[in-house]
Amino acid sequence: LDSLPSDINAMLQKALSYAKQELERKEDFVFFHQDVNGDNMAFDESTGTVLGVFDFSDAGIGPRSWEFAELFTIDGELARLTADFYAEMSDVVNPLLGGAADYILRKATLMVDARRDENKQSEVALIDGLRDFLPTWHRLTK
Repeated sequence: LDSLPSDINAMLQKALSYAKQELERKEDFVFFHQDVNGDNMAFDESTGTVLGVFDFSDAGIGPRSWEFAELFTIDGELARLTADFYAEMSDVVNPLLGGAADYILRKATLMVDARRDENKQSEVALIDGLRDFLPTWHRLTK
């Protein structure tokens, strides 16, 4: 990863450091789904009630923040609002920074895979996506 632009490499190193710290705090581990979306939920359309959640193939145990990483693929503000509400409702430390670190590391993993597979187009797109994420990361870590 040393061949990455210095600002992206610095972000990756900081995200990795944060993720390692989170993994040491086992008391903050929870069971998580990792793939909550409308395709993996059953609803009663007449009441809007969730009837069930399924497809636990990506489920696991780890830092609660890991469940928030995917929200950044939708919208950073949605991630922030959801994490703020979750922290207040659950009386826990806000998981947003950990979710952002996990998001960065997931993208970096995909980038390494693209590089290994010599898929330059995907690699460049992932680097661009990480570059676009820099302002969000800087806001969260200042």
